Order: sequence, then C-alpha cells, then structure tokens
Amino acid sequence: MQKIVFDSSAFLNRFFFDDIKEVWTTNSVLNEIKNREQKAQVENLIHQKKVKIEEPLLKTSKEIKSKFGKARLSETDFDVIALAKDLNAELHTDDFTMRSVANQLGITIKGVSIEIPQKNFYQNILAKIMPTKEELQEIKKIE
Repeated sequence: MQKIVFDSSAFLNRFFFDDIKEVWTTNSVLNEIKNREQKAQVENLIHQKKVKIEEPLLKTSKEIKSKFGKARLSETDFDVIALAKDLNAELHTDDFTMRSVANQLGITIKGVSIEIPQKNFYQNILAKIMPTKEELQEIKKIE
C-alpha cells in the first residue's frame, strides 16, 4: 500500500474523514488547521493512529530548499514535500506550486478538491428538509 502525505488543504477540503486509513503529515500542518471541529477530527484520527505525525529528514528539507528556494512556498510546504520524498509517498495537495515542485522531484501527486460523497448525499439532504408523516398530518390539521 502506498503511503500518503497530506498538506493542510487535504484536511481542510474534506467533509468526512471516514475513508482515511493511514496518512502522514507534519506538526506544522496541524498548526495550520484553525477550525476547532476539523482540528478535533484530525486529533481523533491521530488518537486512532490513522494519522501519523512525522518530520522530514533535515538533509531532505535542505536539498529541496536549495533547489527550489525561489518557489513561493512556505516552510510547511517544503516540509510536507520533503516528508513525501522521504517516505516515497503520494502527496495530496491543492497547491499548484507544491504540485509542480513535487512533480519535478518525482513525487506522485493527487490533487485535492472538496469531497462530497455522492452516494446518499441528496437523500441525506432531503431527509433533513422534508417533513415527516407526523409533521404533514399536523399541517393538514391546521389547514
């Protein structure tokens, strides 16, 4: 099974975390997640050992920064790319520059977009907004 490294967008663009089995990320990515609910979900995944926190090798980070230092990337971005390189992992990000650098380093990339599970998605919405049989009977009584 190929290892997967998430940047913050891979966590932030998710509505559900049920499909996460094993993912790596860095402490700096966790620090970028400000939404309390999402942070709690990620911390729960860490507790369940589905998300592993690891820092890249200093040597790898320095090599990537020296080669791509002029790219508009944050320290966190460089660390995430370096971790993916160290782990020979697939990198999940929505950042075009990160994807470009990772591609040049031979890192497998998966673009991130907002994930809305299609299965039962509309049924779940309808269940929330459609009146129940009991509510419909109450409405008929009022009419």
